Amino acid sequence: TVVIGGLVTATVLTLLVLPCLFLLFDTATMKMKIKPMIWVAILFLPAMLNAQQPEVKANLPELLERASQKAAILQVGRMQKQYFATLKESYHEIPKTQISTDLGSYNTYAFDAKISILQPLAPVGFYQRQKNLLEAFFQTSTANTKVQEAEVKKLIKQLYVQLQYQTAAIELLQQLDSSLSPFQKIAALRLEKGETNLLEKTVLDNMVMHNKLVITQQLADQKAIQRQISIVLQTDTLFIAAEKLVSSKQLFDSAQWRNNPLLAFYKAQENQYAAETELTK
Repeated sequence: TVVIGGLVTATVLTLLVLPCLFLLFDTATMKMKIKPMIWVAILFLPAMLNAQQPEVKANLPELLERASQKAAILQVGRMQKQYFATLKESYHEIPKTQISTDLGSYNTYAFDAKISILQPLAPVGFYQRQKNLLEAFFQTSTANTKVQEAEVKKLIKQLYVQLQYQTAAIELLQQLDSSLSPFQKIAALRLEKGETNLLEKTVLDNMVMHNKLVITQQLADQKAIQRQISIVLQTDTLFIAAEKLVSSKQLFDSAQWRNNPLLAFYKAQENQYAAETELTK
């Protein structure tokens, strides 16, 4: 997103802004009738540069489904899994036969001819051990893909909760801003009528200004979280949380750690190293 935005900005500046500035200041060669069009282009330039990305409401299951299909790291993991699935079918392939010939006077003065045929053969049990090793590679790749899926799922859940929190915080701050605005107007009117001093109005002005700055910062943080989700999902769309943030207690089953994909990955690696050792022997 950052790269695309930079390219678009640089293109607009090069093709539109610089020629417009040249036409504005080059009064010796350009006529005045061109300048209205230049001013129109300059007036519409900020709208072109600040064009917002489309925003779409989505709930957590929808984002998780998109992540499982679009996340780049998962696509790479599935390709590696497919590669090892294809590779393990080649365990029984016998090395190619080598044929060599020698022609000429290399032993005596007479013309000699020699043909040799070499067929490498593996020792007994080699192909079975090689099959076990390739199967271990495939199982390791499968376990690694499951670990990556769990990490992407965890990341999407964290970002979604952060997005819900930012949305709720912005709504509360906007409600506070709506509540402070009438008091700010009343303080200004009281000061104008001489019913109070400048301190009351200054305090309310500072409170309103501080609240607006916090809202601006929260909006920027919300955009950053939306862009992180878009990067994971490989899309330019910005997503809005469809559900509001609610406080609820989460119950965790301590027995589920046995099904942790990371443990399965370490076990697959252990089997892979054991198969490599057997093949080396």
